[in-house]
Amino acid sequence: MPIIKNNLYHALTTETITKPVSAVKLQLDVLDGCKHKCPGCFVHRRGNSSDENQFKDAVKFVDDIASRGILIDEIIIGPTDFLSSENFYEVMPHLVDMINEHSPILAFITTLIDDELEPWVKWLKESINLNTEIEIGIAIDPHKFQNQINYVENIKRKLNYISDNVEHDVVYTFLLNIKDYGLDYQVLHAQAVKEFSTTIDFIPSVSRSARPHITLATIDKFNEYFNILAVGDKINNIMVDHSHAGMNYTVLNYKKGNWWLSPFMYENMAVEDDVFKIEKFEDIQLVTESQIERAKGTECESCPMFFSCYNRKIILLRDYLGVKRCIAPKENMINNLHNFDSAAQEMYNWSEYTPEADKNGYRKKFTLTDDTNGKELNRIKSIFYT
Repeated sequence: MPIIKNNLYHALTTETITKPVSAVKLQLDVLDGCKHKCPGCFVHRRGNSSDENQFKDAVKFVDDIASRGILIDEIIIGPTDFLSSENFYEVMPHLVDMINEHSPILAFITTLIDDELEPWVKWLKESINLNTEIEIGIAIDPHKFQNQINYVENIKRKLNYISDNVEHDVVYTFLLNIKDYGLDYQVLHAQAVKEFSTTIDFIPSVSRSARPHITLATIDKFNEYFNILAVGDKINNIMVDHSHAGMNYTVLNYKKGNWWLSPFMYENMAVEDDVFKIEKFEDIQLVTESQIERAKGTECESCPMFFSCYNRKIILLRDYLGVKRCIAPKENMINNLHNFDSAAQEMYNWSEYTPEADKNGYRKKFTLTDDTNGKELNRIKSIFYT
């Protein structure tokens, strides 16, 4: 079974502070069409696909990054549900060679509700090399996830089908667009851990609204919840992991020939605004460093979490949202100041690691895809539950 057995730990642990290379993650908005109406979703269903020349330029841009010795760590194909997308099989031939050249984590977003998996499984087998790990982000309706047995059982059936038919290593997480659902997120997260051995990533889809005041209000409301969590709570795993999307890790959003830096607030955000736009790779350093000047005279300047927010482009996000105050769950982050990377240090071994080795399946050393190595699975679980 190719679904990674240490999926929970794999999903909870970031290696961006321990991985000894500079790396990029690419969010490619290239898919059109989606028949689902997920709560809290602001994704544009139309107008995402690139033309042939734009695809060629995008591939050149990625090749230029790799030529600098920078790892292409992950590529997300989005922004719509890839299984109900209208142009998936027309778009992907433009990207297959690039994907196989770099063998990144190849990520897809879907609801797994009622779409056919067979054509995608066939395409995957015929098109993508086995050193490319597959990640599936499953967008959920939280009320259905908690209360409808058939809803959950359908997801389990689809995951079983993937496990039985996909030859690639597969990891999956749940995705929940942040908004006020009136739910206890810790209970929801615990259900995902208990029933599926994975996590829920809280996705700020609201950033795609192009309405800063709505984005700000949504983040502020979510921060209220996170700021009162107990120290070390497992739901904290990403927002207070101050290395995640950190100093050696850059996330870029792409759409129709344009590139933007992606700020990180709970998860990476897609904001198509000039404050984040880059024309060439060298612009990343200039735009990022502009945050030092932007922070002057504000509480960010003397904040103990300054470099966490600096690395995640949160100060840029703050200015885009039109405020000079803190927009992060600061109390929670400070409470967990020293609670972020010990598990990653225990999990990963980077001896003999290089970007080239990564392309050739080096990350497989960190994953288990069968139940036979019970000792290693128990070791991984003990690290997590500690």
